[in-house]
Amino acid sequence: MTDVRDTDSTAPEAEALEGLTPDNTPDATPEEIAAADSAIAAAEAEDEEEGEAVVPSGRITLQELNDKTPADLVAFAEQLEIENAGNLRKQDLLFAILKALADEEVEIIASGVLEILSDGFGFLRSPDANYLPGPDDIYVSPSQIRRFGLRSGDTIHGAVRGPREGERYFALLKVDTINFEDPEAVSTKVLFDNLTPLYPEERLHMEIQDPTIKDRSGRV
Repeated sequence: MTDVRDTDSTAPEAEALEGLTPDNTPDATPEEIAAADSAIAAAEAEDEEEGEAVVPSGRITLQELNDKTPADLVAFAEQLEIENAGNLRKQDLLFAILKALADEEVEIIASGVLEILSDGFGFLRSPDANYLPGPDDIYVSPSQIRRFGLRSGDTIHGAVRGPREGERYFALLKVDTINFEDPEAVSTKVLFDNLTPLYPEERLHMEIQDPTIKDRSGRV
């Protein structure tokens, strides 16, 4: 009679595993363990450093910030780790936010109405501030004014950069549009004062044939 144990296919595996206990399994060397721990720590530090971007697109417009409520601005400023955000006036808070975004290398797009001062440079005034001077106004250099033929009252749209050391204002870095048109197209336009006026050539008859009609809406 054949012994069942002689035909068991698992016997070689059992013999191979015999004597292999948790105490005598091959362990990693101390150098390998230290290297693995260092790699894990470096990966965790990198994840914490990268984190979630405050502006995922890497681009923000000044109008987006102006459209935010005061509470939203304060919350956004706290994300940027701006101190005493709740105690700042709106324009000062906007300036602090823009400066923090510039430090984070976020592209800032702004627009405003140009006011050229007697010294030759100008500022982009915001309609949200009733075109009055403020800390978040955008500085426009005399060279840009001459290059593009800019005049007071022009609406400028473009990228800006943060203030450098010793500067107080953000500065216009690139002009994208002038009066909502391409700068090249605007440069070829004739100055308004040099245009030929076109006067009316036909008389507009405001009278009505039946004077008894009380509807005067067409005459107003």
